[in-house]
Amino acid sequence: MNNKSCLRASSLRRVLPLVLALGFALARPMTTDAEITIDTKKYDNPWANPAPTQANKDLLISAVYRLANHPKLANHPIRRFLNDPQVKAQIIFDNPRLAEIGNGAFSAAASVDKNIMSLSSNKDLAYYLENLIHEFIHIAMNDKYGDTAKLSFLTPEDYAFQNMMEESFSKALDLWGALTFPEIPNNPNIRNWQRQNSFIDITEAMRNDYKAQYGYSDEVINDMVAREMFDMFMTRAGTYSLEAVPSNLVFEYGQKNTFLIPEYAAYRANADALLRHQWNYLASMMPFELKSSQTYDSYRRRFRNDAQSWAQLAQKPEDSIWYWMNYDYVGNAQRKLASQAEEFIRYNYLTGKDEERLNRVMLEINPYFKPVDTWITNQRLWQTHLENMYDR
Repeated sequence: MNNKSCLRASSLRRVLPLVLALGFALARPMTTDAEITIDTKKYDNPWANPAPTQANKDLLISAVYRLANHPKLANHPIRRFLNDPQVKAQIIFDNPRLAEIGNGAFSAAASVDKNIMSLSSNKDLAYYLENLIHEFIHIAMNDKYGDTAKLSFLTPEDYAFQNMMEESFSKALDLWGALTFPEIPNNPNIRNWQRQNSFIDITEAMRNDYKAQYGYSDEVINDMVAREMFDMFMTRAGTYSLEAVPSNLVFEYGQKNTFLIPEYAAYRANADALLRHQWNYLASMMPFELKSSQTYDSYRRRFRNDAQSWAQLAQKPEDSIWYWMNYDYVGNAQRKLASQAEEFIRYNYLTGKDEERLNRVMLEINPYFKPVDTWITNQRLWQTHLENMYDR
């Protein structure tokens, strides 16, 4: 990496007093060693990823501060990452990577004990606000629970529901941000939200319709819209339910075998408690509250029916959540292992760090939970030995 800089909590001493005076106290006293680092990915070809200009960096830093200091975002994780010396995050300018995946900004763990977000360096302030407010939710989830895309010790149904709820909270939040921050352009004239197709058009039209209908303050209207958009993300067919989650299922349950590891049965036996814990954690980070009817149980009860209806839109059966909810993934994985010579058998273990994270959460849920430690099992010791031998 090069062009490295960092945002430290001490940098906020000049801008946080007003927030603190209003009663939005931080969970910990401000420290000088908490930081969000900003790097530029270095490629062999220096022209592949030109260093960002100072103006690029200033826009990003401005977006971080705007989010960290917003009164309604007191529980947003970006504030904690700036002020808690126990957690750190890394933002990387990496234009080629983003161009390759073609999906804007994303949070991706280069290793499971790092919280890394890739962003483009040639964007405006609105881009950074929208992506930071969204992606730091994923970073916070990875920091607490481990890489949530790899929790395939769960059943496919539990795994898919986890994916959906994490993304629905995150997406509803970035649309809330799009309505809240004046730096993010929006259309004040679009109306009739029921007739719109894209989620952003629905969001803006709903905001305009509600303002005309109810006459409430912008803050109240934005919260109302965020709640409705959360419901749509959880229940309607969209990119995530039709593409992203099925793609994760194909990889985790069609190619990997984490769910076969005996020790992880202890996690799976507590799946419902784990997902409820995650739901509550996600809800606690939001600047808006869901309606009393929008509960974990209400969405969980209808999830199978939703998944079945989404399957009707899949181009191939395996490209649907419903397919994997009914697929013999255990038998398929067992047959694959049985066809391999013993020295080539590999199980897809979680990292030790992720096991530690999950154990901490499980002990929060149940103080009598017996922590999982696969590093003391014969299979993992033997597998690690073989991997080290082949890597020489």
